Formats: sequence, C-alpha cells, structure tokens
Amino acid sequence: SIASGGNAYTDIFHVKPYQIGAYVQDKLEYKGLVMNIGGRVDFLTHDAKLWPSETELPYTKMNEHPEARTEKVEPKITFSPRLGVSHPVSETMVIFFNYGHFYQMPRFRELFMTLNPNLSRANQIVGNPDLKPEKTIQQEVGLSNQFSADLAVDLRAYYKNIYNLMAMERLPTNVGTPYDIVRNLDYGTVKGLEVVLKKRYSQYWALNLSYTLQYAKGTNSDWFDQYEIHARDAMDPVTGLTRVFPQKTYYLDFDRRHSLIANLSLRFPKGFGPVVAGIHPVQNTGLNIVYNLGSGLPYTKRDYKGNPIGEKNGYRQPWTMTTDMTLSKSLRLFNTAVTFSLEVTNLFNRRNVLRIYPITGSPYDDGYQVPQVADRGISKDKVSDYQWNFEKVKDLNGDGVISQREEQIAYENAYKFYVRDPMNFGPPRQIKIGMAVDF
Repeated sequence: SIASGGNAYTDIFHVKPYQIGAYVQDKLEYKGLVMNIGGRVDFLTHDAKLWPSETELPYTKMNEHPEARTEKVEPKITFSPRLGVSHPVSETMVIFFNYGHFYQMPRFRELFMTLNPNLSRANQIVGNPDLKPEKTIQQEVGLSNQFSADLAVDLRAYYKNIYNLMAMERLPTNVGTPYDIVRNLDYGTVKGLEVVLKKRYSQYWALNLSYTLQYAKGTNSDWFDQYEIHARDAMDPVTGLTRVFPQKTYYLDFDRRHSLIANLSLRFPKGFGPVVAGIHPVQNTGLNIVYNLGSGLPYTKRDYKGNPIGEKNGYRQPWTMTTDMTLSKSLRLFNTAVTFSLEVTNLFNRRNVLRIYPITGSPYDDGYQVPQVADRGISKDKVSDYQWNFEKVKDLNGDGVISQREEQIAYENAYKFYVRDPMNFGPPRQIKIGMAVDF
C-alpha cells in the first residue's frame, strides 16, 4: 500500500498458525422420526503475542520494537452442535427442524496486520491476535410437500443470530496518535421466509420459482465501517468525545427485503414438432429464461456536508429486474454433433440502478450546484493568461471566441457527463453467440 506521504510500505507476517477441525455425525431413524445429530470442534493457535497494555505503550515507533509484545495468546477452541429433525406427516409431506452453531475463524489479515505500527502516522489499523471466531446460531423450520410426481413445494422460515462480528475500536495512546484495533464488537440478525415451487421436467418444460422475504439487521454492515467514521469524523458532535460503535441495530447494506427468481426451461426432444421439407426444425431445441426481481437495497441519506440525515440505512434504492435468455439448437453436421447457442443477458435492456448519490437518492444527480466559471478570454487567435487552449467544441456560435456563457455551458455538460457514472447502473443487454462441437 501507499502511505499518505507517498512512501510505499508493506506488512509482512512472521507467525506460525495451526488450525485443526474435526466433525462427527450420526443418523437415528425411528418410526415417524428421523434425526441427524452431530458436532464439530475447531482449534486455532499461533505464536503471535499481545502488548501488556494497549494504551500505555513504551515507544511511538512500535514498528522498531516488536519485542514489546510479550503476552501470550490463548488458543481458541470452539464446539458447534448440530441437530436436524424431520417427521413425515404423510407419504407426500415432511416437516423438518434444523438447529446449529457455526463458527468462522478470523482471517490472518485481521489477526496479524500491522502488529507493530508506527504511531507517528495517523489512522493506523492494528490487528488483534486475540480475536474470537464469529459465531452464528441458526434455527430453521419448514415443510416439503409433493403435490404430484413432478410438482413440489418447499416452505421454510429461518432465524440467525450472529455474534462476535468484527469492528474497529479507536484507542488513545500515551506516545502518539490514536490507533484503531480490530475487536469482536458487532452483532447481527438475519430472519426470513422462503417459498420454492419446483416442477420437474415433464411435457417438455420445467420450472423453479423462488420467493424470499428477508430482514437483515446489525450494528455495522462491514468491519471497516467504524474506521471510516474514526478517520473522517472521530468526534461525536453532541458529546465532544470519540465516537463509539453503534449501540443499536440497523438494516444492513445487503438487506434486500424481497427477492423473486423464476427459472423456466423448455426442451424439445428428437422428433418433436411439425415436419417441414422432411425435417423437424424444432427438435433438439432448448430455451431457458431466468427472471430476477429484487427490492432496493438500503442507504443513508446525507446533506451537502456529508452528514447523515435520519436513521442509518433508512432509505431505499429502486427495485432491480433482469431477464436472461439462452437458446440452443443441436444437430448433426457431417456426422458430427454440433450445438449452436444464443445467450442474451438483460434481454429487455433494463437500466437497473445499482448505486445512487446519498444527497438526492438519484443515480443522475449528486446534488451539488455547478459553480460559475471565470471569463478567461479564450479565442482561437489569443491564448489567455491562464494558458487555456481554444477548444472548438466550446465555441457554440462559431465566432472564434469562447464567451463566459459558452464556457459555463461546456463545464455544466462535462460535469453532468462525469456525474452520470456508468458504474451507477447494471450492465446493458449483452448478446453472445456460441458453437460447441462434440468429437
């Protein structure tokens, strides 16, 4: 990475971590009841050490004194119980319940990055070798019903509690600037309902239709969120003290309330369809259509100074919708199997909004007023004192002089072009043509 002064620096780890995992499961079957019982044990240890105190440090340039870390880190051992129970209500219906604990070990980056920082630099991020694994407790209940030989529905409701999520905590020091350390501070919940309708391939078509209703809330969407607050606006405007991590849950950045996915497949076998000139033009043809509909993701509205307005993630972006299509045709040419395909993504060329400006809620307008430009006296025969070049595209009336009004119009048009960032939108329609040959 590059430091603020333009000097490059790297972060090299010299540690020997060991991670071990073991899992056991047993299946118990009784009349009217099937149980899967299991558990997993995970073990993580390494030779990185801690400072005796995180705020009372002996040196400013701790990067020159790695020996200051003297405290041993205890190994992290976790046990994850798992339980699954299903009960066949009838020959076609089953109800089920699942419960489990799931742990995710911290990445080495969060454990070991910049363990020995130079605290003469501002906004230093220090890893934490004593991080705990993130813990998820998940519960799920649902039913599966087979309406016929080729039609079934699955219904499930789920709830997840997520503990020990990582976040940044800013710590003052006695030797230099404050620094941010990675902590297990955040918490989140995810709950939802999912309905899936499945039709197996029969009578030349198959369908998979899925709808999800979901609520995802937490104290932060990303472990880096608090660092952004500390680096840009570390002081609380009300208390005058250093900001602390949120004490309240908000809708997370990935909280998509409604999701609908439909997957329709048509397959016409050999000999299908009418005969034209002695051949079956529709045989060995396939058509697949995938439709995605999703409600808008949340965002935080801001004023012209960048200050948040209202509750965090209290506003919603527009819905998104895409339709993708794949058409394939198989035939034999010169006694060789050949398949031609046509793939079209975003079939209807819908302009989906992926990012908006938090001031206006629009992907086209960032909310800032274009300032007035100065009259530089630019002409094709005279170079201004500011050494601005004459650009013919700005000379709207063709008189050889760029007036202040023409300069203003050109600037406004250029700024509008800049604001209409193509990254604010999803990809347009794309068409791909392919051919596969089987030898």
